[in-house]
Amino acid sequence: MKSGIVLIALLMLIGLCGACIVAPEPDGNQPPLITSLEAKYMTLYPRGGTEIKCTATDPEGDRLNYKWSCTGGTFDGAGPIITWEAPRSYGEYHIMVIVEDDEGKSAKDTLTFNVIGRPQESCCGN
Repeated sequence: MKSGIVLIALLMLIGLCGACIVAPEPDGNQPPLITSLEAKYMTLYPRGGTEIKCTATDPEGDRLNYKWSCTGGTFDGAGPIITWEAPRSYGEYHIMVIVEDDEGKSAKDTLTFNVIGRPQESCCGN
């Protein structure tokens, strides 16, 4: 009799634990995934330019929209490949991209560039 009660309690415990282990189902639409964000040059002179490419995928195959922003400089182009022209000022600049699918889910990434001064020409044999 005692072993029967223990067996029933054990079966109930296994049943309750099994209900806790069930993985939640995804909500249907997953955000895009940025697999790479890269530039031809990471260090530029003032007003220098570099191509920036964002590679992204969407699990459901949704169309992707790219929104670019920066802390200085200007952009040319749209979509996954743009050209960034550095500002006239030296320093560190951040280029951000947000990749959004048609359902409003998004992913973002950032690159940091350094704008440096041109080397000075030496004069008079120095």
